Amino acid sequence: MIPRIQPYRPLLRLAQRHLSAQHLTVATPFSTSRPSRQQPPPPSQPPSEPLPVTEPVPPPSETPPVTNPTPTPLPPAPPPSNPLPRLRRHLPPPRHNSRLHPPPLPLPPTPPAPGTPEDTYLTADLHTQASRLPIVIQLSSDPSWTSWDAYNTLSPSHRAHHITAHTLRGSRGVGGYQRIFHNPSTGELVSVIFFGPATIGWPGVVHGDV
Repeated sequence: MIPRIQPYRPLLRLAQRHLSAQHLTVATPFSTSRPSRQQPPPPSQPPSEPLPVTEPVPPPSETPPVTNPTPTPLPPAPPPSNPLPRLRRHLPPPRHNSRLHPPPLPLPPTPPAPGTPEDTYLTADLHTQASRLPIVIQLSSDPSWTSWDAYNTLSPSHRAHHITAHTLRGSRGVGGYQRIFHNPSTGELVSVIFFGPATIGWPGVVHGDV
């Protein structure tokens, strides 16, 4: 059996102490933060330029009152230019649309009053033209038909209060030509009448009441 070496025990203890002390001085602290946060903040540096000097504000009592200056009136604006004269130079001339706006009808001349020479002439001309009508020629040539002028059987006092024999007399009414044809055997009655310009409502159209 090999005996233990006792003289080396104090040396081992001294070496252990030396290693433990050296290990503690070399060790670095452990942290989970970023290295940048562990560094101390840099020292503040003095400003390179001096700060601007502000003027002291006077107290409210010493502030000078602000006066509103009189506003300078603005010159009047020029009137807007009218573009219509310039547009009229380039627009074509207007056309007359006969469908939407038919041309006005010429007004008929004023008919003559009853009993005047003009009325007598027109009445005679109407009788001449009516005698050439086929219906007038046929009935006048047939002996079974008799004919006469209308209102010939009325008395003058009755005629004065009659609307067609007095008010509408003459060529302007129904007095220009109105011939009545009657067949006694059959009882037929035919009236050929000319409606004058005083009986029309629209130019060329006889009034509905007539």
